[in-house]
Amino acid sequence: MPFLSLEFNLEALRKLAERGLSKEDALSLFRAAQVVWTATPNPRAEHSRYVIVPTPDGRVITVVVDRDTDDHGRWHVMTAWDATPAQIALYRKAR
Repeated sequence: MPFLSLEFNLEALRKLAERGLSKEDALSLFRAAQVVWTATPNPRAEHSRYVIVPTPDGRVITVVVDRDTDDHGRWHVMTAWDATPAQIALYRKAR
């Protein structure tokens, strides 16, 4: 599932800011050597996924994205947070 573009609405930007994250942190998806995809445990959107990725400053974050049903290369950022210990372990195991 390639990322060709990420879209951010005002609500997503607000959620990122509440968690001390920026749009640039979420855009780490494009710069990371490796990202880990996983199903969203309780999806609010049918095509949403968790993407676990390191940021340039060394944090590991989980970004919730939802695939655009009209353009499969475009994804909408829903929210993000510092990855939980279990999510970090999943990321490290996949490396």
